[in-house]
Amino acid sequence: MRIVLINTNDHHGGAARAAHRLHKGLRKIGEDSTYFVKEKTINDPSIEQFVQDPSPDQVSHRQNARARLDAAYNLYAETRSPDIELFSQEQVDWDENFFIQRPSADIINLHWVSRFVGYHQFFTASRTKCPVVWTLHDMNTFTGGCHYDQGCGKYTDTCGACPLLGSNAEHDLARQVFDAKKRIFDAWPSEMLHIVAPIKWAR
Repeated sequence: MRIVLINTNDHHGGAARAAHRLHKGLRKIGEDSTYFVKEKTINDPSIEQFVQDPSPDQVSHRQNARARLDAAYNLYAETRSPDIELFSQEQVDWDENFFIQRPSADIINLHWVSRFVGYHQFFTASRTKCPVVWTLHDMNTFTGGCHYDQGCGKYTDTCGACPLLGSNAEHDLARQVFDAKKRIFDAWPSEMLHIVAPIKWAR
C-alpha cells in the first residue's frame, strides 16, 4: 500500500514531528510511506519537498493570490484579538505543481496543512482519487479560520461575527471561510474522508 503523509513542515512543530514519527514507524514495518512537505529541513530521502513552479507567470499568480488572502485578513488588523495565534483560510497561493509532484497514493494522511493544501483544489475527484485520513492537530479544519477558538464554540453552528477577528458582521471572513469549507466537505463523499482526533480540548 502506498501511503502519503502531508504536512506543511517536515519537523517544525508538534504536528510535523508527529507526522514524521508516524512516517518512520510505517517505513520500519515495511510500508511504502512517503512524507510530502512544503518546507524540508531534514536530510531524509524519504521526505519529498514540494517545489513551486518557478515560471514568471506562476510566481506572479502566487504573489497576487497571497496578496488577496492577506488583504482579506488584514481588513481586521485594527480589531482582531492580540491573542489570535493564527488564522488560516481554506485557499492557498498554490500552483498545479502540487498535484504533479504529490506522490502516487492508495491512501493520503493529511496532518497540519495550512498554507500548503488548498481545499478547493485538493477535494476534487479529478485530483484526489483515494481515501483521505485527516489527523487533526488543532481546530482549523472545522472552524472559520482560527486554529483554537478559545471557547467561542460558533463553529458548532456557523461562524460569523468572529470575536477573534473583532468582527460584528455575520458575513465576515470567518463566515466566508466556514461556508466554503462546508460546501467542499458536503460535496466530498463521506466514505472518502476519515477523521482522527488525537486531541481532547479542555473547556
